[in-house]
Amino acid sequence: MVAVSLKKKNILEKEPLKEDKEKAGFHYSIVELSVAYSIRFIQTILFKLFFGLKVEGREHIPQQGPFVIAPNHASLLDGFVIASSVSYNTFNGLYFLGFQKYFTGRIRSWFAKISHVIPIDPEIYLNKALQMSAYVLKNKKALCIFPEGGRSFNGNLMEFRKGIGVLAVEMDIPVVPAFIRGTFEALPRGAKFIRPSKIEVFFGEPIGVSDIDMQQKPE
Repeated sequence: MVAVSLKKKNILEKEPLKEDKEKAGFHYSIVELSVAYSIRFIQTILFKLFFGLKVEGREHIPQQGPFVIAPNHASLLDGFVIASSVSYNTFNGLYFLGFQKYFTGRIRSWFAKISHVIPIDPEIYLNKALQMSAYVLKNKKALCIFPEGGRSFNGNLMEFRKGIGVLAVEMDIPVVPAFIRGTFEALPRGAKFIRPSKIEVFFGEPIGVSDIDMQQKPE
């Protein structure tokens, strides 16, 4: 079981800055909702047409937050695949953490907002990520967090970082494990072009705090 340090506990309890709260984008205009719905609809169709996207275990996802979806991470496509694999009602309350450098500028920031991506400055990534994650969960929303902390170099599962364990233990929230197959073949780390590949997503049953052991390395 993860031992939550006093420092990290204080980080989770601390209220984010106003400008950081605004990045979460909990409130949307009709135009933003229309654009977000259209983009997700087109994205889902494209994944099904070109990658034969298949989803299993969607019934394991709780009807409402707070909860965390924890997928493996092998490609830049993974976040888009998860967004396309959940129901629209789930997507409405599901948020992703993304690196700030990919969402700088007015247009990119707006795109991040309607895509439910919360940009985080990598210079202070861990503390800021924990703080914003706690803020999202306290507002009864859901998070998609990649426990490995980065993309796999060879498609194999890497050792989990402890951030997700800290959140689960301290906030007593369920974690929905997810396995994405095929995105590494479609767009591996370092690749410039997307390749044809069958993509599948499997959602497992929610894991409670008592079942989590982040000290153990994945097999």
